[in-house]
Amino acid sequence: MFHQLMKQVTDLTINTEERLKGVIDLVFEKAIDEPSFSVAYANMCRCLATLKVPTADKPNITVNFRKLLLNRCQKEFERDKVDDVVLERKQKELDSATSVIIQ
Repeated sequence: MFHQLMKQVTDLTINTEERLKGVIDLVFEKAIDEPSFSVAYANMCRCLATLKVPTADKPNITVNFRKLLLNRCQKEFERDKVDDVVLERKQKELDSATSVIIQ
């Protein structure tokens, strides 16, 4: 099954940064949605780690799958951190509103 999936991915024309980011987004979302297949998605990332494409703004410079995947992970981590801060602030607002109502 893994080899078939890898063949499908490697048969894709991934020759631009936008397409590579699209592949990364798909793999990332699938890995989150299907945790039972996380090992397969991790192996896929390992196989694709050195795939390089020209950057969108500077065609003479390349970017690889690994770097873009790490950027995606970092962005997701920071988004979750912001969500936690917002949640904590809302919880404090609820707590203070509840204490006012109880008094």
